[in-house]
Amino acid sequence: MTKQTIHFTGTVHPERACVNIPKLSVDLNIGQIEIEIGCSVVSAILSTESSTDIVTLKNGVTDFVAGIIDALGYVNGCGYFVEIKHAAYMETSECVTFGVNFPIFNERYPKKEWDERVNNIVSLMTGQRGLYLSRALADIREAIRSAKDTAFFVFRAIETLKQYFGHKFGISDDGEKWLKMTQEIGGDKRETEFIRSFSDDNRHGVPVALTANERLKLLKTASRIIDRFIEYELTNQSLKPIGNSGV
Repeated sequence: MTKQTIHFTGTVHPERACVNIPKLSVDLNIGQIEIEIGCSVVSAILSTESSTDIVTLKNGVTDFVAGIIDALGYVNGCGYFVEIKHAAYMETSECVTFGVNFPIFNERYPKKEWDERVNNIVSLMTGQRGLYLSRALADIREAIRSAKDTAFFVFRAIETLKQYFGHKFGISDDGEKWLKMTQEIGGDKRETEFIRSFSDDNRHGVPVALTANERLKLLKTASRIIDRFIEYELTNQSLKPIGNSGV
């Protein structure tokens, strides 16, 4: 593939922190990158011959810039996060704006159902059940946001629901918790094993690179499990589940 130069721009949050990093150039596996951050505005110019899709390249740039910012946060005791918002191909002037949604994954439910689905989920956010469900949904949020840790977060999301069934039925054995969850909400052990196959190394500190398609499959699989949990709890409190799983 011919060499192309892509200018990625974004923000270090919270913007009021006014982060500044002087210009530096580094060779990465995706190409050579030149980074500069001024007043929390990120500028990253990538020169690459990679045929990788733009979203995966964006994720690589985000991870590298985040590493620099994490080093700063470690030293000064601050919690920052990096958002890459735009990319411009400098040879063609073509521009890409990255949304906050995960393409395709965000289309699994008809929009006309969104409000009712949200309201039903919120109705479950009480008591011990709410503690487990809100934690699982928080992990899905992080799985959407963090490309490099998607497998880690989706596994922890369903593992949290497994722990709920241990708490609910007084089960201490880990294997029996997984079995009880499957018995109660349905599904197939192969779903959790699929997620586990991607997450084991990630959960034990081994860096794992995922393609956009692999991330989508992981999110959709976890979503099927969470949907069944929600339907199970709605049925238990006599609220009618909405339609079928959107995944």
